Amino acid sequence: MLASLHFAQPGLLLGLAVAALPLLIHWWLRHRPRRVRFPAVAFLQAAMASGDRARRLRNLWLLLTRMLILACAALLLAGPTCVPAGGAAPDSRPAACVVVLDDSWSMYYRLTPVITQFDRARQEALTFLRSTGTWPAESAFGLVRADPQVAAEGMATERGAIIRHLRTAAATKPHAVPLGYALGEAGRLLRSAQQPVRQLLVFTDAAAHAWRDVEPGPLAGIENLFVRVIAPAAGQRTNIAITAAAGPTRLHPAGTPVPIEATLASAGLDAECWLVAEGEQGMLARVGPLEVPADGTRDVSLLLPAVSPGAGGVTLSVEPTDRLDFDQRRYVVFEAAERPSAWLVTAPDAGPDDNVTALIFRNLLAPESLGPDRQVVTFRHVPAERVGPVDGGDSPQTGEVGAPEEPAFLLVLSGAQTSETGLRFLLDRVRQGATMLLAPAGRGASTDWPGLRPLVSASPPELRTPAAVTSIAWDDGSPYSAAEEGLDELARCAVRRRVVLSRLAKGVFVHARYTDGVPAIVSKQLGKGRLVVLTTSPDPSWSELGIRAAGLLTWVHRLIEEAAGPPTRVASFRVGVRTRHRFGGLPTRGLVRVSAVSDPQGKPAWVRVANGVPEQDWPTDHPGLYAVRAAGKHEQTNLYAVNWSAAEADLSPISLSRLKTRLGLEQVTLELADRGATEEEPGVLARLLADRDPMLALPLLLMLLFVTEVMLANRPGRPGTRIVGEGPGRLAAQRD
Repeated sequence: MLASLHFAQPGLLLGLAVAALPLLIHWWLRHRPRRVRFPAVAFLQAAMASGDRARRLRNLWLLLTRMLILACAALLLAGPTCVPAGGAAPDSRPAACVVVLDDSWSMYYRLTPVITQFDRARQEALTFLRSTGTWPAESAFGLVRADPQVAAEGMATERGAIIRHLRTAAATKPHAVPLGYALGEAGRLLRSAQQPVRQLLVFTDAAAHAWRDVEPGPLAGIENLFVRVIAPAAGQRTNIAITAAAGPTRLHPAGTPVPIEATLASAGLDAECWLVAEGEQGMLARVGPLEVPADGTRDVSLLLPAVSPGAGGVTLSVEPTDRLDFDQRRYVVFEAAERPSAWLVTAPDAGPDDNVTALIFRNLLAPESLGPDRQVVTFRHVPAERVGPVDGGDSPQTGEVGAPEEPAFLLVLSGAQTSETGLRFLLDRVRQGATMLLAPAGRGASTDWPGLRPLVSASPPELRTPAAVTSIAWDDGSPYSAAEEGLDELARCAVRRRVVLSRLAKGVFVHARYTDGVPAIVSKQLGKGRLVVLTTSPDPSWSELGIRAAGLLTWVHRLIEEAAGPPTRVASFRVGVRTRHRFGGLPTRGLVRVSAVSDPQGKPAWVRVANGVPEQDWPTDHPGLYAVRAAGKHEQTNLYAVNWSAAEADLSPISLSRLKTRLGLEQVTLELADRGATEEEPGVLARLLADRDPMLALPLLLMLLFVTEVMLANRPGRPGTRIVGEGPGRLAAQRD
């Protein structure tokens, strides 16, 4: 690359004339030898002449060293700067220039074992700043990092602070902030600048993910703005990542295996890797080798060992390590809890053994083929007349003496008529968060729900047999309308008989309809819980819901999960999100300790809690597993997982047209820095020469010359008076 040499103070180059001062002093102070006649020693003339030549050579080097010292001092005062090609200012007028150094996650890609993409961008920025020596003296410079925790260098005409920052800059921990924050700060600095020309330089790897939060607003309206995006020359980059991982947020019953689903992705190469799952006690599973196609994905299922009740977490990682290692880990949290209680409330003559509908529902909720440790719920059959408080308390009287409990799911068949106290008990449970499902009892039974049906319909239900077989279709507004596996099976079941609810009460929401438009599934919110009505029965004489039971089973389990509510001891967040999620078991007031389980050496954070709610955001700046514990308590542990967005693993480059759209500007250039990605780390001397900055070399040379001058001046054996010959039989004594 061609370069030119410029001086900040060219007038001081006149000081180079001072370099001749030692020569003038030497000439002015030279002594003529005093001649004295002496006996003939002509035979010594040859030896004396040889020694005289050696002394004259040594003195000449000392003289030249002193002259070079003065010359270097004059050059240093003149402020030389070596400007590479392309380092000229965009305009002859003073310019305000802001440098943005991208340190988003993809910048941690290792080009060599010791050099990252961030190191390469930092060197490019350093080279550019040193090339601005010919810019007008009134030009100002600023520096912004994508990491908001690194303070920006404000606008200043002196580049020294920015150059020192870049020399010592190191990549911080991976953070979740793309370039949106940095460009916003750069826009603020440029908008307040007084220079007539403004330039913004972004040193990046041009990965599209880093620009996902960039909007035109921060740079809009800035006059005479030129934007240069400088990225490495296009090259193949390879990467293996875990782009997704999920497990059950609530696992019940405690003690059952933990199912985990993960998605692996490979960019640029066919990969063979292992997926490792680790828990608090060490490795839980290691699956592989797994083959992942180039630029493709692979889904992996794991079944981890059973866990004890409480909050649990798993760290998933990929082996071997890759050049970009932050996306080779994912964190999953779950809460293992006791089984929720489900009640089947029937009329006295409609028990599970006597009624087909009751029998089908019992097999769906608690199939006898599963052992007690594999049951999803704790099932109770409760005759309607036995529903009510016990001894004036709040505990219900169930079919089993001495088994008081609070059900999370209530399945009430038509014809089940309870007492007034039993009815109040059921409604109180719903208002406290339970879900109640009303369903027809089937053959020869009543089609009404005394005391409960008026909450959803003002008129008694009418039993009807459609002229043609119909089916159920989910409404678009229903949360069950998504094509979830199992729920779509319910919509394929034929229905031959149904009850029709007319004059729906206020606040009733229709989830599904029959093909002729009649409501099939409706619900109403009651306090914290819901009242849901299914207008047909799984009895084979009514529908195929009991024969093709996958749809009904999935839906009923979904209702039970919703009734149990979200887990209170675990949560999952995306990196960088601001949240004050409320965990269970937090003190009413005080401090709670947040520690990184995945980083035992990390410094814990303290968060103040008021009324069980944090007064500040939970730490989410870095991915990992975090434990939340009340001060002085260790038995009540909450866990939350922080994971990066899958978009972070996308290394695809951004195009110039997309850059212009993102920035909302036309004056944008995308420049590729032609530097090899496989270069070895240069040594100190190589970096010094590559920087081509005389201001760095001259002080070192000046120090070296001073040391040399001292050594030459104090070299032993300097002559004092010497004898010179003037011819045969004549000598002269000369004093140096």
